[in-house]
Amino acid sequence: MNALGPIITITPMTENRIRDEADRYERMLLNVPMGRMAEIADLVGPTVFLASAASDFITGTILYVDGGMMAFA
Repeated sequence: MNALGPIITITPMTENRIRDEADRYERMLLNVPMGRMAEIADLVGPTVFLASAASDFITGTILYVDGGMMAFA
């Protein structure tokens, strides 16, 4: 079993919270090397990869889709 570990992803459900907490959002971005939060489209490729035969020999892994945050953890 594998899993995705996404950063906060901008969706219709999170847009209002990000707008309401803009200062918190900007502070969070300081820890994201790519300088932005994920969008739904950023999760598509990793999801397709884990669902495809290309990942057949990968198991027990969390694929972090986090703009590089784990590189500094």
